[in-house]
Amino acid sequence: MTEREIKRDNILTRLNTFADIQREIEDILQTLVLNDSTIIDALAQMFGLIAKLNARFEQSQQGQTRLSAEIRSLMADVAEMQPSTHRNEPIVVPPDKFSELNPEIALLQYLCPYVDQRTAIDIGAHVGDVAERLLESGWQVHAFEPYPPSFEALESRLRGKPAFAASPIAIGAADSEGKLHIAQDVAGSGGSDASLFNSLVDHPLGTSVQFANVLPVQVRSLASLRATGELPRQIGLLKIDSEGADIEVIKGMGAPDIAIVMAEYWDVKHAFGQGEYGHLGPIVEMMRGHGYFWHVVFYHLDQEGIISYYFNHSHTISGSWGNAIFFRDRSLFARAARWCEAALAPTLHR
Repeated sequence: MTEREIKRDNILTRLNTFADIQREIEDILQTLVLNDSTIIDALAQMFGLIAKLNARFEQSQQGQTRLSAEIRSLMADVAEMQPSTHRNEPIVVPPDKFSELNPEIALLQYLCPYVDQRTAIDIGAHVGDVAERLLESGWQVHAFEPYPPSFEALESRLRGKPAFAASPIAIGAADSEGKLHIAQDVAGSGGSDASLFNSLVDHPLGTSVQFANVLPVQVRSLASLRATGELPRQIGLLKIDSEGADIEVIKGMGAPDIAIVMAEYWDVKHAFGQGEYGHLGPIVEMMRGHGYFWHVVFYHLDQEGIISYYFNHSHTISGSWGNAIFFRDRSLFARAARWCEAALAPTLHR
């Protein structure tokens, strides 16, 4: 065989590899329901990798193999994101009212068996509504609540459970002394407990609730608590509800090795988000910098009674508030995405 013939056969082999991958992607396209931005993003990554593959025909076979593996990995993720009716494992959404109003917590419960490290950190635990559900689903919970009446109620409710521990301190970017702004219901509506809105940051609250006074509190960082052994070094879940100070908790979390991180946000047109705190964009930017490239955004429009979700964007729906759940592992995110598709109606833009 001549040198020209050998080169021709090598090129044909590489072209066939490229064509095979392209045909596989086309087959997936025939079966996918493109109902969320995650699938669209994954497909965009695939075609970007294909372009690289095509441009590297003259490079080593090792490089071609690596690129092919990257593409096939993305294809597997897209297949995992198909609606749950195409999967063998059933998706079960708890039927209670709390889960209906807080599907992000129901998702954290669902994901527990799929995370190697079962330690969950509950920042802003309040009186234990979330901590109790995390315990029920198998998480070992370390809860933090700096407001004394709320901490007392939390301890009274969950004290004695073997997988539960609580501390009456605030969590922030560094060890320090802080000021907890205490919220008060000034409208006398008798609705939700105003202490839910206590915060280390002074932000707008709207008209019915206002900050009435300030309470000195001890502030610790997760990095410090992990370094001293007061918290385990290996953590599976970090749930943050610090009423505008969530990004400060993230700044102080230490090694970015926690499988799941949930943080609250407010849109700029939400009453709470009209100041400088609690916006999704800076949180997403920081989390991506830590290697969390995939996230689910759950958004709530209270006046319209709407709760829905979208994936991997830093924009927010006008007037909404909600929680973003971040993942380091793409396969765990794919599992979360499938749960969302089964539990809620999807939204791309609104």
